[in-house]
Amino acid sequence: MIGGYAESENPRPALEFYRKMPLSCIEPDTHTYPFLLKTVAKLVDVRVGEMIHCVSMRNGFVSLVFIQNSLVHMYATCGVADSAYNVFDLMRERDRVAWNSVINGFALNGRSNEALTLFEEMGQDGMDPDGFIVVSLLSACANLGALALGMRVHVYVVKVGLNENLHVSNALLDLYAKCGSIKEARKVFGEIRERNVVSWTSLIVGLAVNGFGNEALDLFKEMEGEDMVPSEITFVGVFV
Repeated sequence: MIGGYAESENPRPALEFYRKMPLSCIEPDTHTYPFLLKTVAKLVDVRVGEMIHCVSMRNGFVSLVFIQNSLVHMYATCGVADSAYNVFDLMRERDRVAWNSVINGFALNGRSNEALTLFEEMGQDGMDPDGFIVVSLLSACANLGALALGMRVHVYVVKVGLNENLHVSNALLDLYAKCGSIKEARKVFGEIRERNVVSWTSLIVGLAVNGFGNEALDLFKEMEGEDMVPSEITFVGVFV
């Protein structure tokens, strides 16, 4: 029941079932805590998360990797990047889930320097960042307007060949478009071999919101000429 509610759109009942467990003389096990922490992350209730952290520590489960990953994700999602890092720092074995969560935690909370430092340390730790982590970091940079950090990530992307990844290329395009670097956005767009709707829309919207309305309309017409079906966001960008 806790797991089912944790995966639902309304996860709060998961906490209610958790509170009822002692009444039935049932102790939470290793499967209970990740679901609870996922619930807390969805509710962005860090106080409850801290309580669950303490209980899992008292019961001797906090040393398990998948519970540690859940804790890092919970703190990062709740905006407590330092707590996320503290858990991460104590982990003996770190997988990509842990790295991604802690990097996102710093990036999404405006701690771009720490995010980049961890991003670089990840490679030094013998684990190469994959496309998913790069996309997450670039998306955070785009939303924060952290152009300098995004450009440094771009250098890494080219260095390791991730620029051939469509999702990474789209994230780079979105970064430059949102940060007003239309020249760079156009360059990335031109280097994408197989563009999808996201590619076209990102540049069209970027052109429109940065004062290049005519160019946005021309690109929209070109998109239609490629038999690409525009999305709702594409139309919004054209008529900004």
